[in-house]
Amino acid sequence: MHKVILKRLIRNSNFFESGSRFFAKKYKSVYITDYTDYDFYCLNSEENRYFLENLNMKFTDWAELDYCDDLAVGVYKSPCGMIEVVLRSDIGVYAKAVSFISEEYYTKYLHKSSPHFEGTLELICDHFNGIFALARIAMNSDDFSYDDDIFDCNEIPF
Repeated sequence: MHKVILKRLIRNSNFFESGSRFFAKKYKSVYITDYTDYDFYCLNSEENRYFLENLNMKFTDWAELDYCDDLAVGVYKSPCGMIEVVLRSDIGVYAKAVSFISEEYYTKYLHKSSPHFEGTLELICDHFNGIFALARIAMNSDDFSYDDDIFDCNEIPF
């Protein structure tokens, strides 16, 4: 069943891949297995909720979970638990923030399955919230330019 859900999510342009599978495509040091879940995100909208509910995915509000960041509204989970879709209040800020995350920063502070991970779920949320703040600055400033040589998420003080 999860393969049907996965195909429908991938074909729908409202849903975007995230999580460790997304970063494994971007960075060679991110290790995944056949048992690694599939993570997506989308804008919190009635259309997207309806689509997910028609895939028999179940909604969980963030208040009921042990993980939450400032852009997350809730999560839909597939019946088998292999697929999660996070509803986000602003997908533009999220996408910009993800573009800032370096390989080292991801494996050290955000990828809880990484052997180099140093943190907790609460700290992951704090890191993401800090990166969201930087993304908002970048999106609202004519002067801000992203340059790997100048800006590095490893230098964010938390």
